[in-house]
Amino acid sequence: YLDHLSDPHSASEIVLESRSIEGGKMLARFYQSINDHESALQFLILCGCVSEAFQLAQKHNKLKHYGELLEQHDGAKANEFLVLAQYFENEKYTLLTGKYYFLAKEYSKALKLLLKASTFGNDEQQALSLAIDCVASSNDDRLATQLIEFLLGESDGKPKDPKLLFRLYMARKQFKEAAKTSVIISSQEQIAGNYRSAHDLLFSMYQE
Repeated sequence: YLDHLSDPHSASEIVLESRSIEGGKMLARFYQSINDHESALQFLILCGCVSEAFQLAQKHNKLKHYGELLEQHDGAKANEFLVLAQYFENEKYTLLTGKYYFLAKEYSKALKLLLKASTFGNDEQQALSLAIDCVASSNDDRLATQLIEFLLGESDGKPKDPKLLFRLYMARKQFKEAAKTSVIISSQEQIAGNYRSAHDLLFSMYQE
């Protein structure tokens, strides 16, 4: 399929079905020869050649795409995410540094960076969402307290959307606290005269 028919699609079907390491490497070489580096990265990671994929991504400035592929890879290891975190740290890319420290299980360092990233307008929602996942995965009460104080605005005087606090409690399976938060959020909507919104919020949170 590759050498004689130039049909990478049919070749990839064989690799995806067989998970052949050698087949994955052959496909990666083929895609590199036609300068389709993103597809080459996909098949290198698929066949477990992660360090080769990292070198290729670095060479062609495809580290973001490499990171996305690595996240989807079932066999990804913490130290592989750590290498990515250190790369993005050198690049001064705070959000991605925090994200990959989180996936590398460096929870305290990740939370610090994600909270910093949330102060950058465009990154706020994604950074806080990752911060919640990070704290929930860490199962660390100290980090949870730190994030709760941040969401309540105790650290910077700027309270965040209360729905984030609800999500944090849900992620940590603190259902009583989540229920109390949902009532507070609904009450704020009622005070503002948004009764339909208050009802919908309570109902959706109850369903969760």
